[in-house]
Amino acid sequence: MSHEEDDHELELYADNTGELYPAKKAVVAMLKKKIAAGTYHHEGAAKAWAGWFQTAAKRFAREIDSSVRFSSAEIKKLAHHRARYELERIERGEWD
Repeated sequence: MSHEEDDHELELYADNTGELYPAKKAVVAMLKKKIAAGTYHHEGAAKAWAGWFQTAAKRFAREIDSSVRFSSAEIKKLAHHRARYELERIERGEWD
């Protein structure tokens, strides 16, 4: 698989693994509070998502494919994309 395919697989895995959902909800709740307080920053949001993706990557390697390794650059790219995506969802009220 290519890096892009691996990244997509990690996103699918993270979004569809029930054990990761509580952490996802916690990140969203924290970001919603920051938005409401006017202290939201994209870099901070990306760091929060990077932690979630890092946990997902470790689980993915353990459960799905131990030969796949996600670099910090790949995790960062996914996290920045997710930060933008979830901010849009929050702003549209999808997490209410």
